[in-house]
Amino acid sequence: MNATTAAAPAAPAAQALDLGAWLSKLDPGTLARDAGALAAQFLPALFLWLLVQLAAEALLWIIVHVLKPLTAKTETNLDDFVIEALPVPVRVSGLLIGVWAFGQAAFPAAQPMGQGWDDLFLTILIASAGMLAAGLAGALVRWYYQEITPHLKSRHGGEALQISKDTFPMARRLIVWAVWLATIGMVLPRFGVDVGPLMAGLGIAGIAVGFALQDTLSNFFSGISLLSDKPVSIGDFVSLENENGVLKGFVEEIGWRSTRIRTRGNLTYFVPNNKLASSVLVNFSRGLDDNWKGSSLSVGVSYDSDPEMVKKVILDAVRSLQKTDSRLGVQEPSARLDEFGDSALVFKAFWTVKDFAQSEAVAGTVREEVFRALRAHGIEIPFPVRTMRWEGPMPKRPAAKKPKRARR
Repeated sequence: MNATTAAAPAAPAAQALDLGAWLSKLDPGTLARDAGALAAQFLPALFLWLLVQLAAEALLWIIVHVLKPLTAKTETNLDDFVIEALPVPVRVSGLLIGVWAFGQAAFPAAQPMGQGWDDLFLTILIASAGMLAAGLAGALVRWYYQEITPHLKSRHGGEALQISKDTFPMARRLIVWAVWLATIGMVLPRFGVDVGPLMAGLGIAGIAVGFALQDTLSNFFSGISLLSDKPVSIGDFVSLENENGVLKGFVEEIGWRSTRIRTRGNLTYFVPNNKLASSVLVNFSRGLDDNWKGSSLSVGVSYDSDPEMVKKVILDAVRSLQKTDSRLGVQEPSARLDEFGDSALVFKAFWTVKDFAQSEAVAGTVREEVFRALRAHGIEIPFPVRTMRWEGPMPKRPAAKKPKRARR
């Protein structure tokens, strides 16, 4: 049986697109009509966008070239800071309003982001007002820090309402963040976002994060306490106890988590803020108006010495140093018989230093001067001596045994 096999039809060959032939088939009237419709739709919208941008740039030009020179002539810096805060909100607001004007003119029936064009314009105004308020709040805090803070005095003569150079960046940042959060809280509901569940979720997440970051948050709030209560400031010479004894050094930085202290030996310690806030801290840089600090030393002399003579020699030595060493304070030094030691009369001398960080170096200089003065006046500084008395008869020493002679 002969089977006849039918040949499959050949696939049509791919034809290249002839752009010229395709364009020649289009109706010129249709093209002109569509182009005219597009121009009628987008040209007015583009014109509105350009008009808004020109208005924003004109307002910026007035701010920079007219208002700024005028504010530079006033005595206060508040208007200068306000002018410096305006350009960014004006430029961003102009861009947003320009986009809104273009969209409303080009697509009047659209519902962008689920809102009508009027509602969207109100949302843009709220966001622009929040941006402007954040800039003005930062300018106000800056002005308060530079002009108002130096003149504020509490009833005790302190700086109860002042913003220090340490707290200024944090205070400015927190206030600006608060304004932005309030703005976001007003904008989100306009897009159908329910802020209530979001805040509840953030609260639960905050509790979980709080437990996980307990030490970090403790250091953070301790840092805020240190900056607000101001027991220390940058540059202060402080002392506090740590695992290795007593730490003394200069405060270099108070951060969000730790405080950096540099010792006189150029060692840097990073002390957690919660530990610094809970420790007994000695701030040697705080004091009276002239900020002097007391220092002392003890010296022992022979029991044969005249106490009045010893005190006079010590005081004269300290007074002579006050005339030549500018590190010593001008307060009158003092000396007294402090105790009856085992082998010496112990006298204690007191004087003042202008900078407590130099107290140990000054004490070494005073010791040398007192030592030379005592030696020049023949006053003995005895070695430690212990006198022993034996009650009763002296025990007899046992007779020494003769060594045995070796046998030959």
